[in-house]
Amino acid sequence: MNKATAEIYFDKLRPRKDGKCTVKIKITHNRKRKYISTGINLTPDAFEKVMHGKRKTLKQRQTYDTLIHQLDKAKQVINDLKVFTFDSFENTYFENRNIADSVSFAFDDYTEGLRNEKRISTAVSYK
Repeated sequence: MNKATAEIYFDKLRPRKDGKCTVKIKITHNRKRKYISTGINLTPDAFEKVMHGKRKTLKQRQTYDTLIHQLDKAKQVINDLKVFTFDSFENTYFENRNIADSVSFAFDDYTEGLRNEKRISTAVSYK
């Protein structure tokens, strides 16, 4: 059975209006690909300096560390899944994304867990 792979992909084919291109994580499984945006946009020259430069500025080092962290997270998710599917990968990879983005989402998620545990009065209090 083929194992999925993850790597950093620089999307030069679709530059934005400002000349920057999106850096993505490319997931490949059974010759099918899925691209996940990292939220980082760089010029081709800046991408080369960030990824392959010998001496990096603080900002380049932080960008590099962010990219490597996201790549390592993707590889860890792939290794933790018993059976790989793109849906299960996305669910696990993006599991905590909404909690960091929204306090109301975190409260709703927590109250749903309380309702599942049959702790209705506590869930009503949080609601």
